[in-house]
Amino acid sequence: MTSRRRDDILAASFAATRCLIDTHGRASVTELAEAAGISRRTWHRYFPAKEDLLRPLLRDATDTLLETFAARDATEDVYVAFIAAFATAAGGMFTERTRELMPIVFASPSLTAVLDSETLRTAPRLRPHLARFLDRDGDDPTVVGLATVLLALALSALRDAAGSESDPAALLAERVEALGLTQRTLPMPAGERRSS
Repeated sequence: MTSRRRDDILAASFAATRCLIDTHGRASVTELAEAAGISRRTWHRYFPAKEDLLRPLLRDATDTLLETFAARDATEDVYVAFIAAFATAAGGMFTERTRELMPIVFASPSLTAVLDSETLRTAPRLRPHLARFLDRDGDDPTVVGLATVLLALALSALRDAAGSESDPAALLAERVEALGLTQRTLPMPAGERRSS
């Protein structure tokens, strides 16, 4: 796929998602295609099923999360770095869109399934970045488990931010704090000791 086509699909996804938000999830495919400025035929080429309109938007948010996380200093606490990256992808200038979109997503089993499948696709992409923070292999069980935990906490924060005035990143930070998670709580590889 060419980068121009990817850009066109992403632009259509953003426009159609805005329409989906404005119609509280009730827009037809015809209305979504019209809002995206494309024909129904092009719509079906870009989005095989109606709910697929979210995939490019979610992948763009995931790319932002991963790029931001990868750019963080590896000496920083992994949780602080992840929350900051999540804030860039789902909070800040995207907070309003996140708050408006998530109630629609979580009210629809098919849209929730798209969000869940995109989250599952994110876990293996997150692991190499986590491994850098933890100085471990990306397939280390601690890294694999931490990727799962962080993404589950992020989904939980998105769910609770849906339709509220809360910032999703602040909710994620509250969850991490409530669980008492710090980089010091991670298990050490066999044979290593923490310095006091």
